[in-house]
Amino acid sequence: MCIRDRRKVPLGPDVDAKVIARGTPGFSGADLANLVNEAALLAARKGKRVAGMAEFEEAKDKVMMGAERRSMVMTDEEKALTAYHEAGHAVVALHCPDSDPIHKATIIPRGRALGMVMRLSLIHISEPTRLLSISYAVFCLKKKKTMSLEEVINQNGSKLSMR
Repeated sequence: MCIRDRRKVPLGPDVDAKVIARGTPGFSGADLANLVNEAALLAARKGKRVAGMAEFEEAKDKVMMGAERRSMVMTDEEKALTAYHEAGHAVVALHCPDSDPIHKATIIPRGRALGMVMRLSLIHISEPTRLLSISYAVFCLKKKKTMSLEEVINQNGSKLSMR
């Protein structure tokens, strides 16, 4: 985070700069300043004197994905389908050996997305390795040789069942 902005915004004791850094790869100084600003605004709206990790997480979501679409009305069925969809991303990420760990999953609509699964990189890399690229491709795209979710789970020896 920008030291200049850190002096202006008091941080809560729970703020972990490493987690914020891992979740904001490629952010410029201006992007980080915007993130700190958003966290400070969110804290002020909640009547807090310090910006905590919850405010930084919410600010990061807003900066990266856009504001929550509170006006979007989703039926319970649409929420359930979105939750299953995002859970599918999470299960695939869990079963890709070189995938980054999952940080959070949400079905709160932001921007054009109805939900998301966010992963945090364990290492800083400027150029992804071949395995990380393959893992990311598997996470994002269906391969030509498709497998059902049940096959992915069973292939890895898990005792989970889709039934």
